[in-house]
Amino acid sequence: MLSASPIGDRPYFDLGPSDGVAWDQPRVTMQLIDEAENIIGPTTFNEWLLDTGANTILGFQTAVGDMTGPPAYQTEGQFEELGVGGTSLYDISKSYRFDFAGESGIRNTLPDTRIITDATRDVSIFGPYGIVGMPAMTQRVTTLDFTPWTTIEGLDLFMKVDFSNDVPAYAGPRYTVAVDNRFEYFPEPHVIPLGGPPPAWADIPFLSAQLLHNGQTSSGNFLFDTGAQVSILNRRMAFELGLDTNNDGELDSKDASYARNETISGISGSTSVPVFLIDEVHVPTEEGPDLVWTDLQWLVLDIDPGIDAVFGFDNMTSGWIEAFAKDGKSGYIMQSHLDFRNYETTGQGKIYFDINPEISAVVDPNGPGAAIDESGGLTSVSETGVTDTYTLRLTTAPTADVRVTLDSPDDQQATAVDANHPSHNYLDFTPLNWSIPQTVLVSAIDDSTPESFHRTFVRHTSTSSDPAYQAVGMPRVVINITDNDYPGVMLIPSDGATEVTEGGATDTYQVVLTFPPTQPVTIAMANVQNQVTATALVGGGNSLVFTPENWDVPQTVLVTAVDDAFSEGTLKTYISHSLTTEDTDFQQAFILQEVVTINDNDVADTTPPRVLDVQVGSSSWNAPFIDAVDGGGIANGNGRGLSLAGPEQLKNLPWINIDRIYIQFSEDVADSLSPAKIALAGTNIANYMPGLTLAYGEDGINVATLRFASPIANDSLILSLLDTITDAAGNPLDGEWSDASSTSSGDGTAGGRFDFRIDVLPGDVNNNGGVNTADLYDDYDMVGTVVKNISHAYYDVNGNGGVNTADLYDAYNWIGRILPSPPARSATASLANVSLANEVSRTKPAVNPSDLPVLLGGLGTETRLRTARTLPHNRVTSATEPESKTLDGDGLLGSAAPQIVPTSVTPPGKSWRDLVENFWERADYDGLMVASQLAIQTPMIAPPIVVPSRPEGIARNRRARDESEERDSAAEEPFQFIVPYFPTGFDRRS
Repeated sequence: MLSASPIGDRPYFDLGPSDGVAWDQPRVTMQLIDEAENIIGPTTFNEWLLDTGANTILGFQTAVGDMTGPPAYQTEGQFEELGVGGTSLYDISKSYRFDFAGESGIRNTLPDTRIITDATRDVSIFGPYGIVGMPAMTQRVTTLDFTPWTTIEGLDLFMKVDFSNDVPAYAGPRYTVAVDNRFEYFPEPHVIPLGGPPPAWADIPFLSAQLLHNGQTSSGNFLFDTGAQVSILNRRMAFELGLDTNNDGELDSKDASYARNETISGISGSTSVPVFLIDEVHVPTEEGPDLVWTDLQWLVLDIDPGIDAVFGFDNMTSGWIEAFAKDGKSGYIMQSHLDFRNYETTGQGKIYFDINPEISAVVDPNGPGAAIDESGGLTSVSETGVTDTYTLRLTTAPTADVRVTLDSPDDQQATAVDANHPSHNYLDFTPLNWSIPQTVLVSAIDDSTPESFHRTFVRHTSTSSDPAYQAVGMPRVVINITDNDYPGVMLIPSDGATEVTEGGATDTYQVVLTFPPTQPVTIAMANVQNQVTATALVGGGNSLVFTPENWDVPQTVLVTAVDDAFSEGTLKTYISHSLTTEDTDFQQAFILQEVVTINDNDVADTTPPRVLDVQVGSSSWNAPFIDAVDGGGIANGNGRGLSLAGPEQLKNLPWINIDRIYIQFSEDVADSLSPAKIALAGTNIANYMPGLTLAYGEDGINVATLRFASPIANDSLILSLLDTITDAAGNPLDGEWSDASSTSSGDGTAGGRFDFRIDVLPGDVNNNGGVNTADLYDDYDMVGTVVKNISHAYYDVNGNGGVNTADLYDAYNWIGRILPSPPARSATASLANVSLANEVSRTKPAVNPSDLPVLLGGLGTETRLRTARTLPHNRVTSATEPESKTLDGDGLLGSAAPQIVPTSVTPPGKSWRDLVENFWERADYDGLMVASQLAIQTPMIAPPIVVPSRPEGIARNRRARDESEERDSAAEEPFQFIVPYFPTGFDRRS
């Protein structure tokens, strides 16, 4: 149980500690009725759980056994259902009328409804006997009513449920949380046999929330699940919260916040998962303040990629257990209304929380209220007489006197008084002393009830004639109580807190048992890796042994800070303890963690991390090719791929197999980096992130790797990094990419989103924004080249270290493609590495009316329109409407006659510009005048075609060849090669 705190200075409403396990859950009564109005049942086991976390309606063994008829319950297919335990097969019923009712008994009807059932097992012998999911809650308001617990009558111990067409009015404080169907699951693929009728189905609701633990936050998509007795977070969020305190990659009993392992059961079986203690969950509301639950005990479990966490019903019943024993007292939430009236059409819903007005107070960290400082970071007392203190002051100057009452909801557990006036359970502040902290003394009440370790809290309520301080929200303080009537362990910090300094001061705390054991008890202290060590002051070692003779003699633990070279500032860490003994009573003893404050001795790091480079690579590129493009030659470059920072960043990338993006950071950002802080958006594919995996450090120091399941096809992409990525010192990413020739991000000031343009167009070796015959000519000119540098590499389309006919084929497969326009600028913060001028030319290769389109030979009968290559010429009769165009030279075509059928010079009504724009060409090859529609043949069996050298007088490509480039000895010019055709479906690489 921890005191609530704000996230980002947002105001919050403290809903107290979560129950850990839901005290009760909503239920409805139901019936199945056939088309003849016969009641199928069940007649006895017809009270089923109302579950927002279920897409459909499910029945279990006991309920199915209660529907044997006549008429008997019938099924017509099977369904594969997903639950926390995995997947399992359910039967799909025939179509029935499904009736259900809440407390009012008024029937609600779902006609023509198919449910799923399992006649072989129950979830447990105590129920539920079935689950009524979202199909029953859409198009209506469902009210969850906890107020019957305020005054218990007889044996009626259950909460109530009812349905209506409108949200009931409420005179007290009400907060609204938006939910939606952001992830949709479809039943049809899980029906057996495929194509059979699916069960009743409706989307499940998600809300946005944040978890907070030891100052670390993690956001995600939370399933709002009334059917979950406990709450769950996935492993991604657990690691972001720092729950892996020993950094071993596992979440288990060796971690400081580990509580226990729990076996949980669901519709598809059971599974054992770890339970971790987490500080807080924050749920934003439409009214502004966050709703905050503290002292969480959440399971860590990956259920489904779309579900980051499950917001279980244990949060909804908070406060009711402590109020249950006191007639007339209530928990935090009086009622909750689930408004799904327009859910089927809009996918949007709302959850209304009606708050107990007796405890309603919003804490605004930026407004009037109280500031509290707990010695040692927490308040712990013992029934043996050990007390503790904390201080409280006002946050702003009042205009009148303010009295702050110290109220414990359970006055049989602990007392809180003014330390200077022990008879006062209040503190008085004036406009003169409002900023001076006053001390509160907390004592445990020594009762005779065995309670083990337990907790209570002190609430602070204000009264004043100053309206700003009348009943203003103030934080509460949690009181940790060690019982002396039950086996337990108590920690006693020296001077009330444990504080150490790297390379300097150490500190100690004491450990003592609260009850005499019957067998020796060993308590082990866990060192916190790279932060502190904890050893026995006497004898050393990391454990203490207590016996039936010395159980009440405190033993001292020495705490020493690990002196590292990292500047971390002042931070807190937690020493955890484990207990072993043959005493069965002590085996269940609870031990607190010891909070340690660490003062750093390193110079503060104020330098923000930057992005030094973005590189592209491929799992298919071989070592010689990588050596040619990685900037250092053989074994001296980055060893990964092509660096885009600098002159290469605006070029189209012509390789067919790019499936890696590497991001080189200036320093370590591993602790803050996650897929949620990276975006990769394209034009042809809007979001690449779902198909990627993120690795860090595997391909180099401070290198993040984005790995694609398949190579990037033709697309214009924007790689974005949020400035919530930080280094070890907490400095945010300096991410601005300032211009089109930068070699590092940043403007010298911490903060700023990183946006970087990457253009991929396989086969575009001449970088003109489209793939056409010119790229084939340019690539052909380089055939035989051994790739030794970046200039060569742009022609090695498959990245195998040499330019050959395979590269021509690879480029040929992309003819006609053009690079799309980049994603809209409004979607990104800045795109400084791209100029507007470049974007215009990238849209489509420019066509000049004075250029002659030249076609690579070998056109066949099955055709698809493609983009033409434009080449300059000098024999033009008219700049706008030439009557003829000729090409001088040795002839474009070889001895194997191409399949070009002469046609009319100009189709009726078509100008030369029309011909160019519509991919027509006309040329005089050795006196043969032809005009042909440009097309590329679908591979088929045909005689081989000879592709000759480039005709004289035709300009070479814009990526000019280096005269010193290395070529194979067999490839000396003049060079000709044979391009065979293969049958459709033939693998040419074989």
